[in-house]
Amino acid sequence: LKNTIVLITGDHGEAFFEKGLTGHNEGYSSEIVSVPLVLYVPGRGPESFTYLTSHLDVAPTILQMIGCRTSPGSYSQGHLLFDKNIERKYVVASSWSDMAIIDSKETIVMPLELYRIPRIIVYDKNYKEMESSHYSKERVGKINTTLKGLALFLK
Repeated sequence: LKNTIVLITGDHGEAFFEKGLTGHNEGYSSEIVSVPLVLYVPGRGPESFTYLTSHLDVAPTILQMIGCRTSPGSYSQGHLLFDKNIERKYVVASSWSDMAIIDSKETIVMPLELYRIPRIIVYDKNYKEMESSHYSKERVGKINTTLKGLALFLK
């Protein structure tokens, strides 16, 4: 282990009716998107992080540890896991048919199929559908930024 990086995580959680959902591809509640991540790095002591991270952060972190000096922004939307100066405002998650923009206040779920585009649903922090999910300037900004970011890697 003195020269081996070990990563243990899961790709998603499971819902057992906590919020009326069951399974692993049914929504974006915390039970489904919050998964443990354990990373052993030789020579690095134990730490615990509570700030918002994403699976997208794994590749840039490990690539930097093995000597890659290319800026993560040129190949990933992820950040370095150990960089506490990065304040991520939200994360993006997706399934086969939709994607979500998740922050501490709400989850915006958008379909990936073009025929369902008008169906954007906003959930509160407890994953209850919000009555008034109007398109505020902040929401539209998050959606636009996310879509532009995704387009960077479509070539």
